[in-house]
Order: sequence, then C-alpha cells, then structure tokens
Amino acid sequence: MQTIQDVMSKEVQYVGPTDTLRRAAELMEQFNVGALPVLDGDALVGMITDRDIVVRSIAKGKDPESDRVGNVMSPEAFTCHAGQSVDEVLAAMGDQQIRRVPVIDQASHKVVGMVALGDLAQSQSGNVDRPCATSRRVENMNGSRWRRAYSASGCAPGAAFTNAGSSTQLA
Repeated sequence: MQTIQDVMSKEVQYVGPTDTLRRAAELMEQFNVGALPVLDGDALVGMITDRDIVVRSIAKGKDPESDRVGNVMSPEAFTCHAGQSVDEVLAAMGDQQIRRVPVIDQASHKVVGMVALGDLAQSQSGNVDRPCATSRRVENMNGSRWRRAYSASGCAPGAAFTNAGSSTQLA
C-alpha cells in the first residue's frame, strides 16, 4: 500500500497570517504552486490560494501590498498524515473538493509536507495501464452519442471514444 509519505512534497513553502498578499503571490509564482499553508509559528492556521487572493482581495479593490494573508485565507484546512494511504486521502480530497492538502506529523502536529492531486494522480498512474474492460454510452451536450470504455481501475492512456463509426484516440 502506497502512503502519503511516498508521494508528498517535503519542502513546504508557507506564509504567516501577517504577511502581505503580495508576498504570498510572489512565493506562489516562485515555487509554481497555487496554494500555501498559513503557519503561525509551527501551528497551521489556514490555507491561502491564488483564487483567495483574487476573489477575496483584488476583486474587491484591496491593495495586495497592504492586505494581509490572515484577512483572506481559509481558516479551516483539511489535513492528512504521512502514514495514511494514498487511496484514503484521494477519496477524502474528492469528497471535500480540494486539490492540495498539508501533511501533518501526528506526534508534533507540525506541517511536514504537502500533497496535491497531481502527486496522487502520478502515483496512481500504474493503475491505468490496463486495457479497458467495459463500456457505456455517454451523450454529450449537442446530443451526439459517444461510447467510452471503462474498467474498475481506469483506462489505459490511448483508450478510445467512438462516435458514429469514427473513433478518437486519447493521448
């Protein structure tokens, strides 16, 4: 069983609640991330995303040079721990509709990593190298009928959609 420890990013960039939104945005750009944990000392107090900055501050005319992370962050943060299974965390992320999760050490309660949907998808890529076993019909918005092949664990890259005798190969 693969655990979060196996797939998490261990070098965590973070901001504090008193940092400016500009500082948060600069870190996001520098490290090519869309979310940062917000730490007050060692304690996780929330998460801030690029969307939080845009929607909760910039769109309201606030100045990112003076507006603070604590004013726009999400104070509730879904977390996981390093020993949890990838499948368990992936399911929880789907249920909560979140893309990035801080990884917390169970003993110290400190942030020890981050895991993103991309990390989990990459770890699960070995499960999709099987041919598709079943199919079902799907109707798209313009009424065309498409047939999509599925299997319990997903389809191999290159699985085909078919429409009226033609097929489209997925890369």
